[in-house]
Amino acid sequence: MMNEQIIIDIDVLYLKAASLFAGKNDVRQNLNGVYFNLENGCIQATNGHVAFTTKPNLFASFPKRKGFIMPNELIKQILLIKPFSKEEKFRTLQVAYNKGAITATLGGITVQGKEIEGKFPNLCAVYPLKESNNKT
Repeated sequence: MMNEQIIIDIDVLYLKAASLFAGKNDVRQNLNGVYFNLENGCIQATNGHVAFTTKPNLFASFPKRKGFIMPNELIKQILLIKPFSKEEKFRTLQVAYNKGAITATLGGITVQGKEIEGKFPNLCAVYPLKESNNKT
């Protein structure tokens, strides 16, 4: 069961925003990409100085599953794909993850890569992932 494929659908704009906060050629390889937090259903990125995290349940969560780090090189390939339209339904990025292999499909175009091995910093300890009713 732990080796079955995981499929995630997100708006590609979330990946684009997160990539701005990822490390660039950092010696800490685990920072050179965007982390898909499967336990909380969110994406996260940091370069060690600034951080990005979406609200929880951006996509369906997979309790008791570790996340994976999508490398910057794969993200660059994905962001080069131009959707047919700027409408939200054309911006849906499907990410499939299985045993370290990542396959991303946007607008009928598929790119593949491998995850960055290593542990991503626990941003949930710094930024608790709670949805709040307060709007300030």
